[in-house]
Order: sequence, then C-alpha cells, then structure tokens
Amino acid sequence: MYNDSFRVRYGLAPVAISENFEHYDTAPHIHSEIEILYIKSGSAQVFVSDQKITANAGDIILVNPMEVHSVIADRDVPYHQRCVCFDTSLLPDNVLADELVSGESFADNLYKADYAVTTVISECFEKLFSAVSNNSDTLLFESAAYVSLVFAAIKKHGHIKKRKQKGQKVIFSSMIQGYLSEHFSEAITSEDAARELFYTQSYFCRLFRENFGVPFLEYLSMYRISKAKMMLSDGNAKISQVAEQVGFLDHSYFSRCFKRFVGVSPSEYQRRQYSEPQKSI
Repeated sequence: MYNDSFRVRYGLAPVAISENFEHYDTAPHIHSEIEILYIKSGSAQVFVSDQKITANAGDIILVNPMEVHSVIADRDVPYHQRCVCFDTSLLPDNVLADELVSGESFADNLYKADYAVTTVISECFEKLFSAVSNNSDTLLFESAAYVSLVFAAIKKHGHIKKRKQKGQKVIFSSMIQGYLSEHFSEAITSEDAARELFYTQSYFCRLFRENFGVPFLEYLSMYRISKAKMMLSDGNAKISQVAEQVGFLDHSYFSRCFKRFVGVSPSEYQRRQYSEPQKSI
C-alpha cells in the first residue's frame, strides 16, 4: 500500500500531473516519487544531480527517487512541458522499486526524441496523463498499467542499470539514504555523516557533491522539506510540530526554507492540499 497521504495529495492513485505553457523555472528539489518530464515544445536546461541536460521538443527526462533536479526553460521560443510524478508502488517489480528508492539501481535520465524507446514512453505518458486528468474510478489500474509499460520498455532497451562505486562494496547513495532516513530529524552536519559512514569529512563532502550535485547540507534541507510536505498533507498537523519533527528548531527558518524549495509557505501548501484539484503536483 502507498502512503495514505497520497490519497489527499493525488486522489485515487499515487500519481500526479502538471502542465506548463510558460517559461517557469523550478528550484532544485527532491522527492521520493519518480518524475517524468515531457518537453512538448521549446527547450530547457534540466539539471539532474551532477548532470546538465539540454532537452528539446520531443525529449523526455526521467528523474529517479531522491535525485536533485531543476528546470530552466529557454525564454527565446514558446515553451510547453507536461509532467507526471508517481510513487514507486505502481511498479509491479517490488525489488526494482526498492532498488530505485535506495539508489542501488537507476533509470537513465535522458530519452531523446529519436530514440526508439521514446516513442513507447511518450505514448504511455500521454495515456497516463489523460487518465489522471479524467480521474475515473479505474485510475489505479490504468496508472499501474501505463507505468508498467514504460518501465518494461526502458528495461528492455537497457536503460535500467546498477549503480557502481569503484572500490566500494556498499553503494554510497544507498548509504546516504539509509543514514538520512534515520537521522534527518537530528541536528547533524557533514562531519557527523562522514564519521558515521567512515569517511574523512573532506572526502565525504567531495564524494557527496559528485553523487548528488549539491552540498550535503543543501540536500539535507531538501530531504527534510520533502518529509515535511508529506506530514503537512495531514490537515490537522501543526506547522510548528512538523518543523521540529523534520529537524528545524527555528520555525521561521523552516518557513523560509520551505518557501524556497516549494514556492509557497507551509500554511499555504497545507491549505492547497484540500482546496485545489487533487490531480495536480
């Protein structure tokens, strides 16, 4: 079963959509869901972890769980993007779902318009987008079917891979996710994380940035905000308590940080969960 908060945030299935016709930039952020971004027209610079991807019309970007990503649209031409975001529980392969969340496995990020697999992904994407828009009582079945077809195609074409780290038996990204899941609510620093994972601080910081594209403390803030968003889906949750539970002792700093990554204040975000259509991200 997926987290009950998706019933509030997403409706009948753990999937959401958004559509943008404007040159709107998204700030770097992370979330535990898989995101598929379809550039319908125009172009954009898409940053995923340490990669800078130039995406043009017809290209598709897939963002794995907990990867830092942001989008800067090209303002010189008309722009149109569609986005689908879904929980890994929709994948029929539970082992793969767990490996994607832990970082042990990953799907390639870029699918150019002329790739053979992109035709399959784009067709399933549009059907999934339409299904979420219609929000019928069969949405859970439809979304699971379309997500399955997408991952069947990218796996068949060799776009799902195991993450490798030279000289390490334990995968660095998986170690980070495990550490953060246990300690994100505590007052931790890069020095604490490095010590816990048996690295020198300087090497840990360099390795972290190479893997995640941002410094440890920046990623920690994103991680905490992603947890706060989940908690705020409960309409009865008090913002001050949520702030403390995710590791922010300064409530005003929590609000500033939340607005920086989400674009709205915690109170506004919480209000929108219940006043806006559930199909939007």
